[in-house]
Amino acid sequence: MSQEDSIKNSLLNAPTAPGIDILDLDTEKHDTNKLSDPIRQIKCAGTGAAGNVVIVTLAGFSRTFPISPGETWNIQCDQVKTTGTTATGLWGIQ
Repeated sequence: MSQEDSIKNSLLNAPTAPGIDILDLDTEKHDTNKLSDPIRQIKCAGTGAAGNVVIVTLAGFSRTFPISPGETWNIQCDQVKTTGTTATGLWGIQ
């Protein structure tokens, strides 16, 4: 990999970098399977429903937090669990 490609890769994967794709977490959430690629943000669409989100962080910890329509959480994770996740309209920013 060239130095230029290495720099681009580092910038794209920095936690503060803009997303490069989105996932519909309402269809991707699963209690045992991980997401195809980790996400860096979880957004609840304005038409979604408030509730809890249960995730597994990249560090391997299970966390539960509330989210409301229009709200975004900056958290890197590789799994959104079905059990315990009651919010809807969830999008993952990769």
